[in-house]
Amino acid sequence: MNNIAKIIGWEYKIRVRSKVFILTTILFPVLMVGSGFLSGYLADKEGTETYAIGIVDFSGLDEEYSARLQKENVLADGSPMFAASSFGNESDALAALVDETIDAFVVIPEGIMDEAVPTFYARNLSNIKIQSGIRNTLSRAVVAKRMIAENIDPSLVNELSRRVHLDLFEVDEDGEIEQGSKISGFLIPFFFMFLLTMVIFINGQLLLRSVIEERTSRMMEILLSTVTPRQLMAGKIIGLCLLAVTQVAFYIIVGAAMGNYFELPNLPYDALPAVLAFFLAGFFFYAAFYATMGTLFDSEQEAQQSMGLISIFAMVPMIGAVYFINNPGAPVTKILSFIPPITPFMMILRSTTGEASAIEIVSALGLLILCTWLMIRLAGKIFHTTVLMYGKKLSIKEIWRWSRA
Repeated sequence: MNNIAKIIGWEYKIRVRSKVFILTTILFPVLMVGSGFLSGYLADKEGTETYAIGIVDFSGLDEEYSARLQKENVLADGSPMFAASSFGNESDALAALVDETIDAFVVIPEGIMDEAVPTFYARNLSNIKIQSGIRNTLSRAVVAKRMIAENIDPSLVNELSRRVHLDLFEVDEDGEIEQGSKISGFLIPFFFMFLLTMVIFINGQLLLRSVIEERTSRMMEILLSTVTPRQLMAGKIIGLCLLAVTQVAFYIIVGAAMGNYFELPNLPYDALPAVLAFFLAGFFFYAAFYATMGTLFDSEQEAQQSMGLISIFAMVPMIGAVYFINNPGAPVTKILSFIPPITPFMMILRSTTGEASAIEIVSALGLLILCTWLMIRLAGKIFHTTVLMYGKKLSIKEIWRWSRA
């Protein structure tokens, strides 16, 4: 145990003082916050621009449509988003578009009240904001004219079809009621899943590189004369896990501070113990996986080619995040909760949404810890074998035989 403690201390001190760790730990939240501010700045900047829109009308909607465009689409400062101008034919509008006098134009056909389809022209169709504004406003103008033709008051219809909004409240097992929001139900589980994925990929690469470097070093034979391969692997993995804990603690502190500043949803503190348990157990599991892969290859380039499997397992919950978060109690979500490579992600999700029972949490955590322990044992055995047989490529059959020894 003393040897493991020394290895843990050595690994932690070396890594925590490295420039790479310091830069990645600090730069990651800075980049995340910076990208958020940049997105907001660009959105605000975009919201101050007025677009010149041409209208070629053959239906008699021109006057009403122009008025609606300017009334129903406004910028943050209250000014119209669209400046509409009429053209007698498509050729004139096209010439104005080419000369950049207008940003886009729409052609309203004569039979639009029936089934005729309007057409939209622009130099660049990537601006969805212009398209949606043109389409939605035209749809409302056509619907209003159809209602008038049927002697229906459009204002009365709008009043009767006004949407109903819900005030959201979350009730816990004790009957305590707390006001919630739509964003908190998705944002919090996704945040922890994303954070675990990032920590695994960043620190897992460090462990992979470390194991390969030390395994291919002839000094390792001297080191193994004082500690067992299992102690060495356990020490390296635990040391790196402590490094990850330091990194995550910093991220949570920064995240909590930013959350308070921007009034984001509060963390579900009652689920925090389960979340942290699966976070640590999940990282231990993947760290053991990375360490095992590191014992099988002589270079990082060779190892990277076989890391796709780990990436796939880690990315499955992220790819299906929308479904899993909306359906935390679905059978497929429960089944994936007990597949060890996916367990930490799914149980973090289900814990934050309150859908995981105490029995499920304990059993899934026990399974994950057992698999992690077996993975560390396997990594130690393979590590010992590959050091003794340095320079020789081991076959799958030999690896299997040594792992059972």
